[in-house]
Amino acid sequence: MSFTNLYLVAAVVVASVAFAALARLLPARAAAPAAPQPQPQPPPPSASRHAALQGLRGLLAFGVFMHHSFLWSRYGRGFGWLDADVWHQFGESRVVLFFMLTATLFYGRLLDARGRGIDWLKLYVSRLLRLGPAYWLAMALMFAAIAWATVHRIDGAGSSIVQFSWSDILGQCLAWLGFSILGMPSIDGYFATPTVTAVVTWTLPYECAFYALLPLLALPLRVKLPLTALGFGLIGAIGLAVSDADPVYCVPFVGGLAVAQVMRVPRLAEVLRHRACAAAALVAMTVAILQFRSVYAPVPLLLLAFSLAVVACGNDLFGILNWRLPQALGSWAYSLYLLHGIALYTLFKLVIGDERAARLTDWQCGLLLAAFVPVVLVISWASQRWVESPPMRAVPAVVAAIRRRLPPRGAGAAATQAVGGLAAGGASNERHAA
Repeated sequence: MSFTNLYLVAAVVVASVAFAALARLLPARAAAPAAPQPQPQPPPPSASRHAALQGLRGLLAFGVFMHHSFLWSRYGRGFGWLDADVWHQFGESRVVLFFMLTATLFYGRLLDARGRGIDWLKLYVSRLLRLGPAYWLAMALMFAAIAWATVHRIDGAGSSIVQFSWSDILGQCLAWLGFSILGMPSIDGYFATPTVTAVVTWTLPYECAFYALLPLLALPLRVKLPLTALGFGLIGAIGLAVSDADPVYCVPFVGGLAVAQVMRVPRLAEVLRHRACAAAALVAMTVAILQFRSVYAPVPLLLLAFSLAVVACGNDLFGILNWRLPQALGSWAYSLYLLHGIALYTLFKLVIGDERAARLTDWQCGLLLAAFVPVVLVISWASQRWVESPPMRAVPAVVAAIRRRLPPRGAGAAATQAVGGLAAGGASNERHAA
């Protein structure tokens, strides 16, 4: 076994200790909103913070859809999977902000749980039921699209010179079902398999790795930690060590850790809620996209982290994030993120076809994609309502059912006490989950 990313695990440990040291400077009740003041702009309640972040998440997901629509406007007409400079940075910035947002929310839970602990079983069950159903729906649709393309010999599907057995094809499909952690292999030799989803699933292994490492991030914060959760964190560290994860894509999570602390400093949060900071955040995002070849560099990452910090403190960017459309998109964001690529593939490859798509002008393609936006949004809404929401409502029942099958709590109390004895001082969990 080659521990190619052992240095990345060491970086996680160093970062967790460093941010835990910074957390000691936070107010004793870091998660509690500041007491209302008789001023024109009192600190907003957590609901306002939640609404701002939800609106931002919706616009980010729609931005990813826009980016891939541009890519498909060229790829679908035979020009290859090519990007333009501005669109490239635009797409990168959406992913960076998603990674930062994940870290902000879940590291925030750890900050708020110092000395009191959190329900680790509920956290991981809710993550699985949050991410799993919509993802597996997307995989089922992807498999169906590839099967159709194979039967009808579309886009080279089914014409591989290498013959794969059914067991090989099943193994390739199973690799996709694991949140792409085991890779994104071509199915039955179909070279364009990843493009069916617009290759969006590459981000999920990084998200899952962050969730797995949460117990290690919690330990130096003196959060009460049962040995089972600590063991899960160690497994996550081993998995990261043997993975081929690119450290560049891990840096945005560090920015999210910083934002989680910034938003818990009352005076600084009050400043960031000012309208001037809303304008500064919009300018910072624009500069990060337009003035740099890649957003994975120190300056654009700092600009994006600043923009997220402004929103995380409850700034709705002149009310834009509270509009009904961004709020609705925020509710549908995960399904929109997963399903838009499959919808675009179906439109260009299975409905229009390569020959007719190649004859489309830029204007015709643009109008076609604009007309297709409501279709994708309806699909995302339906997925959120009937695929995502029911499992999330079932989280308490599932957690209760698992606990009934676990050993009595008394048996694990000593283990919890052994690790939890490190803990001190905390407050309530952040309500919002990405």
